[in-house]
Amino acid sequence: MPAKHSRHIALTGSLVEWAEHQVARGEYTSVSDLIRTAVRFLKAHEEGRREALSLTHEPETVADESCRLR
Repeated sequence: MPAKHSRHIALTGSLVEWAEHQVARGEYTSVSDLIRTAVRFLKAHEEGRREALSLTHEPETVADESCRLR
C-alpha cells in the first residue's frame, strides 16, 4: 500500500545496517516496511502499557484524601 504521508527520518549507521540486513534476509520488503512495523509495535506496546496502568491505578476518593491529611 502506498504511503499517504511521507516522512524522512535519520538513523544511526548501525540501525541502517541492521535494517538493511533484515530486508536482505527477507524479513521485510523494505526499510520503510520495517519502520512501519516497528512504529505499529511501539504504538500497541504503549497503548497496552497505558491500559495496564489505568487498571492498576484506581481513582482516589475524597475519604482516601482525608485519611492522608491526618
